[in-house]
Amino acid sequence: MTDQFFDEPRQHSKIKAQIVAKYFPAWAKIMAAQLRPGGSLVYLDLMAGPGYYDDGSPSTPILVAEQVLANARLRGVVRLVLNDADPVHAAQLRAAMEGLPDIPSLKQGFHIYQKEVDDGFTEELARVRLAPTFAFVDPWGYKGLTRALIGSLVKDWGCECLFFFNFEAVRRALQNPLVDPAMEALFSPVRAAELRTRMPSLAPAQQEAEALSQLDGALMEVGAKYVLPFRFHLTAPHHRSYHLVFVTKHVLGYTIMKEVMRDLSTRPSLIDGSFEYVPADANYPGLLALLSPPEELAPMLRRDFAGCELQVRAVFEQHHIGKAFVLRDYKSALKQLLIEGHIKVRDPLAKKRRAGALADDLVVCFPPAGG
Repeated sequence: MTDQFFDEPRQHSKIKAQIVAKYFPAWAKIMAAQLRPGGSLVYLDLMAGPGYYDDGSPSTPILVAEQVLANARLRGVVRLVLNDADPVHAAQLRAAMEGLPDIPSLKQGFHIYQKEVDDGFTEELARVRLAPTFAFVDPWGYKGLTRALIGSLVKDWGCECLFFFNFEAVRRALQNPLVDPAMEALFSPVRAAELRTRMPSLAPAQQEAEALSQLDGALMEVGAKYVLPFRFHLTAPHHRSYHLVFVTKHVLGYTIMKEVMRDLSTRPSLIDGSFEYVPADANYPGLLALLSPPEELAPMLRRDFAGCELQVRAVFEQHHIGKAFVLRDYKSALKQLLIEGHIKVRDPLAKKRRAGALADDLVVCFPPAGG
């Protein structure tokens, strides 16, 4: 099955690779600026595959390596740690990495491991203190994916994780008593039992939201502070939805990843399908939802900040958690409110500003409710 997976890059594989390859350099540049002399950053791919698909297309570890090699600062501080339990894949991956131009310039080097991602592996991770690490976990189905694993990957400073969540595989597993231990390791025994009880009575979309809501809670229990689930729906050859789940303890990582996913969601030419935030309703307040189009943000801000005065950046920082909107949406909404006369803006420094610009440090004055 895993050999067939690497015959050619499927749509969802391309999407995953694009998101990782775009986010990692942004994360690494920010983290590199905070490193002590001699410190390092880690890209950790636990199920890395052979490096290339059979058609010659590069997979995620190669794309990340190319991003690192293209940046002089990152070449000096990033260590690539790549793992695949399949000995053939591990050997192919080593050859692929060694064949990259300029790979000798990678000061921290690359390391290929051939370990099974199981309970023993997770316990080993839990015992060691990790350098700032961005981990990518892309299991076949749900094999090896547990909340303990994710918790061990994000427990230390600067550590974040992105993993592939195959809802369809999990939905089927929840109906199969033979794999109850795997579901309990992913959600916790209590949450898995709740899912088994509730799922049969729910519509398909509600089943998805319920599973992700329980997953969100399970990850919070092992140390996550921000969980960003993102769904991409593919239309060909079959209508299927897949999920990437980003886990971090820092709001900056959450903010940047949301921008990355949003940027890809506005470029439908990349794939035959679309990206979207997970649909949710009032029953699942912890999930991001693209329920409100951007034009509904302006009246939302008038209501939520009635009577307040705060800087443009503060409006965004205090409001965007748990919502699908990104900074440019907030600036667009504030400009709309300013043009319509619903807010006032003042410059605390009385600087000369570019016409039409809405700088982060400008103060927005919202009238009281009803004003």
